[in-house]
Amino acid sequence: MEASPKGVVWAQPHMPFGDVTLSAQDDRYAVAAFPDTASVQGVLMTIPVPADYVSISKAVMVVKSGSTGDFRWRVLTTFGGDGQTGTAHSENTAYANVGLTVSTFEFIDISAAMVALAAGDIFGVQFLREGTHVDDTVTTASVMGLLLEYNR
Repeated sequence: MEASPKGVVWAQPHMPFGDVTLSAQDDRYAVAAFPDTASVQGVLMTIPVPADYVSISKAVMVVKSGSTGDFRWRVLTTFGGDGQTGTAHSENTAYANVGLTVSTFEFIDISAAMVALAAGDIFGVQFLREGTHVDDTVTTASVMGLLLEYNR
């Protein structure tokens, strides 16, 4: 059997901050629950990049909403490899809004914050919700994790 030309990494949130509850459940899914509060909230993840990584095919945060509305998000990343500092690379996105539909999965593309990612890097991701912003209108949101599909 021939190996797939694509590899997959799945990472669940490791550490919450703000009002986020890490050990939450949404239906039968383990999630980080982002409540409807007037604060900036987020989760952190640390991911080792596989040795056979060549380039990104897809990098998305998987989110499921408790209501229909807009979700205001941003992602900050830092990464580096053997012999580099942990902040050798730092890439961020500006805040953006995405429309969510109640109980529906949304795949939020974060690949713009991973341009210089390389095989062997240790990759740190901070995914934020700006609940203080007038454009953020969803009640709760469940962050399931990061799906990284890559070319070998």
